Amino acid sequence: MRDQLFGVGMFNGRLTPCVKKLIWLNMSVWILGFVVGNMSINEWFSFQPYKILIRPWGIVTYMFVHGGFWHVFVNMFLLFFLGPPLERRWGSRTFLRYFVGCGLGGAVLSYAFVTNSIVGASAGVYGVMLAFAIIWPNVPMYVWGIFPIKVKWLMSYMFAFTFLNAVGQAGDGVAHYAHLGGFLAGFVLLPDDRKFSSRIWNLFMAIRNSSIGMIFRKWKLKLVVERSSIRTKKKENLNLDAVDVILDKIADSGMSSLTKEEKRLLDKVAKKYQSH
Repeated sequence: MRDQLFGVGMFNGRLTPCVKKLIWLNMSVWILGFVVGNMSINEWFSFQPYKILIRPWGIVTYMFVHGGFWHVFVNMFLLFFLGPPLERRWGSRTFLRYFVGCGLGGAVLSYAFVTNSIVGASAGVYGVMLAFAIIWPNVPMYVWGIFPIKVKWLMSYMFAFTFLNAVGQAGDGVAHYAHLGGFLAGFVLLPDDRKFSSRIWNLFMAIRNSSIGMIFRKWKLKLVVERSSIRTKKKENLNLDAVDVILDKIADSGMSSLTKEEKRLLDKVAKKYQSH
């Protein structure tokens, strides 16, 4: 099964047509930027939300522009390994629509939340990573070529990292909203499959049972405890306010003026503080 799955890329010396063209296009644009200067390429072909009316093509062309060697290398590296199995499964036309659709999702989310220019194929690549993890969740990938990790865990970590940085508005110069948009568009645009719903459920359960899921459950439990503590403190403050009113009433009219409810509350608060 694994030999059939990874009969792509360096494993048989051939890339699938669409992946090959995407890698060639991205590398060509990067080389062109290296020769003529990245500033010129970025200015004309990046996605700039504030210039969308005068340079609308940026919503597509930004997917083929990169900021540096490692930026383009990592994206093309992931596309090289994860793209061909999907293209073989879906066909070149469907794969290209999916890749570009994820890229457009990244641009849409970036337009909604950021103002700076965006470059890179990461949104499309993140969508490809998501689709691969849903279809083949247990296939291992080797981090730095040494440490094996199942693709579902890698994807889970990338999604959690992207989501937390996007929501936290991390000022690290990384297009986290574009990455998150690629993930979300991937969920929406993933081609229909008879087992799609079960794969989504299996992926969700895998994430839930992972260390990432444990972190979120601990965070949720902490939030519940904090909210319960706040409610308890509010209730105690209300009781103390009521006791102040009762004490004022005693000072004015004596104990005989208290109702049964007031006596019960006074007795309850007194016992509580005596126990401390």
